[in-house]
Amino acid sequence: MDLKEILLGLITGILSGFFIIYSLQFEKAYPEFILNILYYPYIIFILLGIVCALFFVDDRIAMLLLLIIIIFIIDMYLLGKHETDEEKKD
Repeated sequence: MDLKEILLGLITGILSGFFIIYSLQFEKAYPEFILNILYYPYIIFILLGIVCALFFVDDRIAMLLLLIIIIFIIDMYLLGKHETDEEKKD
């Protein structure tokens, strides 16, 4: 096995774990670093540029990251789940 394949597999596993952990916890609010995307929408364009660049490196990682971004945008803007843990307590 090549070192590049091992690193790409590790990154794919980490992204998959992140996606599974946060998609299965409906009642839990998003962490603050993810909510910054809502307050600074230009970050979405930067992330989409990173995804476009990742398509040249590995399609699996780019598609997984694109799926995470799309589901996050749908969840934040269409479903309105953008409160933090502090706001949820009030």
